[in-house]
Amino acid sequence: MTTEVRQWLEALGMSQYADAFEANDITADLLPRLSDQVLKDIGVASAGHRLRILGAMSRLAALADRSPYGKLQGKAKPELSSPNDGERRQATILVADISGYTALCGRLDAEQVQAMLSQFYDVTDRIIANYGGQVIDHAGDATLASFGAPVAHGNDSERATRAAIDMHEKVAAITDPTGQALTLHIGVASGEVVAATIVAGAHPRYAITGDAVNLAARLNAVTQAGQTLISDAVWRSVSRTFDAQPLGEVPIKGFDKPVSLWRVTGLRSAGAERSSFIGRQIELRQLLGVLDGVIENGTGLALCVRGDAGIG
Repeated sequence: MTTEVRQWLEALGMSQYADAFEANDITADLLPRLSDQVLKDIGVASAGHRLRILGAMSRLAALADRSPYGKLQGKAKPELSSPNDGERRQATILVADISGYTALCGRLDAEQVQAMLSQFYDVTDRIIANYGGQVIDHAGDATLASFGAPVAHGNDSERATRAAIDMHEKVAAITDPTGQALTLHIGVASGEVVAATIVAGAHPRYAITGDAVNLAARLNAVTQAGQTLISDAVWRSVSRTFDAQPLGEVPIKGFDKPVSLWRVTGLRSAGAERSSFIGRQIELRQLLGVLDGVIENGTGLALCVRGDAGIG
């Protein structure tokens, strides 16, 4: 087996199947011919794992103009269109998963799972678009979306949090083949990301990287069914619009320090928004300091104080 295939499986988190691929002489040029039955035959027993592998293979083939590893056909591997194409942006990242997906895959036929995923993607993608977000990727039962990149708004954290609430509500209307309603677990984090268009053949795609992406994925992994966890940075942006339960500082795999987390409980009722200036003595002292400077220097200065309408 080529090193590329082993590395590809490792990137998918499927390195446990590398020896099976090698024992059955599955090389990179054969990847486009993989099928659910072939994967069963070589020992990939989990339906969920088979779907992940087949889905990743489809995306990779599309990116490389139907060639799984372009260099085998004299083409380059996917890369940034130029070293300067990566753009630093402030963005809010949302990752949504179906709760109990692995168990579902064990009970259902692969075609039933695929039909269920199609409904799930349709619902989540429409909600993301409605709030001005961008679907970045689908991986297995996960939807990864960005709010703020490539298109930025003044309230991307709020848009992402509203999208999460809508997803819980709308996806509950989808039932699996056993009649059970689907539930989600969602992680939302914000921060600086690097966004770029990755060019491979005729199928460029938009991609984002950064700690916010990693944190959203980690929050998604530790969130319970029916819940949305948000990072402290998101909470600071949406605290006047949403109610949330503080979970304190929680150790998160891959992060050196514990992370402050909040569990969203819903929208604030009308008239219950927080006034951002109650008890804000530090901010008031800053304003008075600016005023003292104007008086001392005899020069004018314009200040903008932004807040929700109606807070006074």
